[in-house]
Amino acid sequence: MLKDAISSLNFFQKMSYMAWFNFLRRSAVSIPANISEGYGLRYRGEYIRFLNIAQGSVNELETHLILSHRVGLCSEKDVEMILNLLKEESRMIISLIKKLEN
Repeated sequence: MLKDAISSLNFFQKMSYMAWFNFLRRSAVSIPANISEGYGLRYRGEYIRFLNIAQGSVNELETHLILSHRVGLCSEKDVEMILNLLKEESRMIISLIKKLEN
């Protein structure tokens, strides 16, 4: 349903690959940036908060990648490889959050 709605939008069909790539890049860059920013604040609670924001960025990037495949901007093989890396990244972030909360 979402795929059909997005595909039917004329402006989206004309969107350049570079614009979509910028969405992906912004999501990807925000993951380490939030981890770093939280660590730099030197307060455990703030660090945990920024780790949660980084986890949200992982989820956002996953969504962009899945949509990229669904509308035909990239292959399933390429998306699966990156999604597997993001799953591992997510596990590490969640593990660190749990360790800091205890």
